Amino acid sequence: MRLKNIRIIILVLLIGIGFASCEEYRWVGGYLDRKTTVYTDNRGIIYESFRVDERDLFLNRSGSIDDLRFVGNDELRLDINTFGRVSNLFLHIDGTDVELYFKSVVGNNDYYGGDVEHFMSVVVEEIRRRGFVTINVDGESQTAGLPLDIQMLADVEAYVRY
Repeated sequence: MRLKNIRIIILVLLIGIGFASCEEYRWVGGYLDRKTTVYTDNRGIIYESFRVDERDLFLNRSGSIDDLRFVGNDELRLDINTFGRVSNLFLHIDGTDVELYFKSVVGNNDYYGGDVEHFMSVVVEEIRRRGFVTINVDGESQTAGLPLDIQMLADVEAYVRY
């Protein structure tokens, strides 16, 4: 009789531990927001890169991200701002064949549309797969030391464990 009671107590404890260790998962909304500034060198050439990773994700609930997907609803844009003229600007996602080309960038520019949406969806997919993505920036200007501000915004959903 005593052995049977011990077995029941052990079984109840194991079941309790199993339920206590269950963590809740949920898809939560959020957005990717990455701002950076790159500069032309002393010859007016831009050849820089910057990294986008999970630190650039702002979610409606905190927790460990298990999955990530691109939503691309209302908040999808690429802002490129400069105080001069940058020609032949390329934004290339490292490790892929995806890039954006801008013949000339002057002043404040907001870019939307199919090419930007595809670019941003690949950025989010690379963050999901590898945890980060590197964006290479190439361009040229007549001005040395010219700053080029880049901001990437996109809606995302993350499968969060909390």
